[in-house]
Amino acid sequence: MLARPCCHSPHQAEELLDRLVASRSLAAWHYCRDTGEVAWRLSLQVRLGRAVVQQ
Repeated sequence: MLARPCCHSPHQAEELLDRLVASRSLAAWHYCRDTGEVAWRLSLQVRLGRAVVQQ
């Protein structure tokens, strides 16, 4: 999981990702136990902000 390279416990990483969803920075996240990978989707608000900055 993302926690290992960041020196956080899996529980701390889950709390952080949940907070990012609550703040609408992320739309959602998912941890795949089979592969140990974490996937997330940026919120529309963040994606639109990046599009404005890039123009």
